[in-house]
Amino acid sequence: MAKQSKEIRILHVEDDAGDAKLTKLFLKKKGSDNFKITPVLSAEQGLEMLGKEQFDVVISDYVMPRMNGMGFLDVLRRKGNNTPFYYIHGKGRRGGSDRSDK
Repeated sequence: MAKQSKEIRILHVEDDAGDAKLTKLFLKKKGSDNFKITPVLSAEQGLEMLGKEQFDVVISDYVMPRMNGMGFLDVLRRKGNNTPFYYIHGKGRRGGSDRSDK
């Protein structure tokens, strides 16, 4: 008999709906059908969701309005939430430069 894997509950915090869709497709392709992905559009919504439900992992965009990923993680840790946390930063520039004057 095949061993069934545990469902992995992922909170995905991403302010761009298109990026959220791409990340979900990537996770489903690379992961498994065992991923249950709950998307929210802001860190504030993420905090609210974490107050209601438990997740195995949080995947958060780094650059978001009002509260960025670093601020979101800081609030979680100060509240005693130690859920594994990963950043995604999808806004790169060609050539590796992050200078705005180029």
